[in-house]
Amino acid sequence: MNIKDTFTIHTFGVGKENDPKLMRALSDIKDGNFYFMNKPDDIDSCFIDCLGGLLSTIGSDAKIHVDICESQAFGKGVVIAKTYGDANTWERNEKTDSATAKISQLVSG
Repeated sequence: MNIKDTFTIHTFGVGKENDPKLMRALSDIKDGNFYFMNKPDDIDSCFIDCLGGLLSTIGSDAKIHVDICESQAFGKGVVIAKTYGDANTWERNEKTDSATAKISQLVSG
């Protein structure tokens, strides 16, 4: 498996016998979701949600780049204090105080 290939891994765990940390880690490898179900009867709604996300993907391998620059509105001293997402989502450049987010799939809605 080439980790750079464009695909998503979703995982499903039923009942208390599954390992949610492992299931989440597996789905995080390729930006998927982990679906937990108390009973097998709940799989319908989880599967529909999963398929809905696949069908509503409108873009892939996107990047959002944020640069901080001086302006009359904010003046000097503006910094990127915090970014949201896991450690693999954002690349921070401390020298230029910029950040780039890598988004493997853009979903409509």
